[in-house]
Amino acid sequence: FQRQQNPQHPAFGFIDIDGGAAFRLYTDDGIFSTDIFVTQEDIYLLRSAKAHVTDLIQRLLDHAGIGCNDVDRVLVSGAFGALSDPSALFDLGILPPVLESKVSCVGNASKQGAQMVLLDKSILAEAEALVQHVVCLPASVGPVSEGTLHFLPAL
Repeated sequence: FQRQQNPQHPAFGFIDIDGGAAFRLYTDDGIFSTDIFVTQEDIYLLRSAKAHVTDLIQRLLDHAGIGCNDVDRVLVSGAFGALSDPSALFDLGILPPVLESKVSCVGNASKQGAQMVLLDKSILAEAEALVQHVVCLPASVGPVSEGTLHFLPAL
């Protein structure tokens, strides 16, 4: 973070938020005054997330005994899965470029799956059979997330 104001856009630039530096990306003084800004903590968390995801991908590939070029498709769920454009994951360097044509964002897959089973009981048997093939790896502990990593090898 280098404190230089932008003379063409003086509303954008550094501001102080809770005693720390932040860079204002957007401001609107309309009915609801809005500032969108990025802090050094945000940058740290993004870098930590990138490192964590890189580690998880490598652990998955190692467990499966394959490389990135061997991956047929990647389904991203959860918060990242809500993205309408997965290119953001590549623009930020979160996913390796070799996977770019293989990624689909599927939204909140666990919620959608639960809704499908509730609406159609015949899906339950298929879901229970699929669960038998899921591999769980403990995720490494870090500032971004911890818990268990689940993946379903190709059947």
